[in-house]
Amino acid sequence: MGSAERRTAHGPGPAARVVREFAVPFGRPRDLVGVRSQPAFGVLVEAVWDALRSEVSRMGWEVPA
Repeated sequence: MGSAERRTAHGPGPAARVVREFAVPFGRPRDLVGVRSQPAFGVLVEAVWDALRSEVSRMGWEVPA
């Protein structure tokens, strides 16, 4: 999350498609350790995990809490 301009969440399998794209809201240059202490970092991480959980659940697999 710290070094990219955007992140993507993909569906499962070898023909995976992008299911959601996330803009990384941190300017350049970035302090990769400092970014983790910003509230927006936690929001972004949670949004990415939510998208991944949604894909896993959609496939009928068990989603850990």
